[in-house]
Amino acid sequence: MTIESPRNVTFLKMGLDDVHQRIIDCGLPSPEVLIPYKLCDYKPAYGMIFSDLLEGANFWGHTDIDLAYGCLSNLANEEFLKDIDVFSADDRSCGHFQIFRNEERMNRLFLNVPNIDSCLSLTYYVGIDESGMSIALHQEDNLRWRRASSRKVELTKKQPWMGATIEPGGQIIDQKIDSVESYLWNDGHAFQILANGERREFLYLHWFQWKNHTEKWESLMGSKEWKDKNVHFTLKEWAIHRSKTKILIKTFIYKAVYRSLYWLSPLQKSIFHNLKVFDKARAIAQRNLLIKKESEASTINR
Repeated sequence: MTIESPRNVTFLKMGLDDVHQRIIDCGLPSPEVLIPYKLCDYKPAYGMIFSDLLEGANFWGHTDIDLAYGCLSNLANEEFLKDIDVFSADDRSCGHFQIFRNEERMNRLFLNVPNIDSCLSLTYYVGIDESGMSIALHQEDNLRWRRASSRKVELTKKQPWMGATIEPGGQIIDQKIDSVESYLWNDGHAFQILANGERREFLYLHWFQWKNHTEKWESLMGSKEWKDKNVHFTLKEWAIHRSKTKILIKTFIYKAVYRSLYWLSPLQKSIFHNLKVFDKARAIAQRNLLIKKESEASTINR
């Protein structure tokens, strides 16, 4: 399939094995088998991993695949970028949209994430791109870190410094379930259409977790209900509550498994070491630790 891209966009085809080899060549820890979602933990390391592709560039960034970009010209211009080292489209390190100055200090900043070697060595995602990098950014001196305000503040602005991260329920994260608005991408601009008809322009539309409900959303997107942009979506409410409940149950089980490791003998640990459930449990435990440290670092820097 031929992809028609804008003149300022170039697609580089690269397989997962190619990326894994680049990680190894950089001397960074990695799991024996690299799964696609684990790449989220390596996002802050892209300045090192893809250094040869970034030669001559002043900035680089990482993003997600479930975004519809709006007008980024307010960011990608000399006036905005001259006074920043990092831009986060959130009030913390933002995994789905973040920009770094292309210099050694910034490209190696991720190495300051607590327990970085063990975090990268685990098979499953632990949150280095978000909680981990938030800790590193808070602890760095003389760092020009520009970021969005809290969502509560940003959602009062006509042009927020963030994207519209849309829950499967139709509302932006931190909005109430009955605060569903409609969304529009038009002529390179991304809007939320408010109940009074006014437009709030975001940097992008982020279809958060929608990919986890493919069949439901494909049928819903073609329905009259969605086209009319009604406020109340029973199907969506059910799906988002079910999703969150499932996550809570899985997390509880993995925590219990992780605690059981303390009661195993060294021989038993060696036998169960490579089981998926234990590896997942370790990753969740490490992620919770990073979240706790992020909260502490954020409180100190308020």
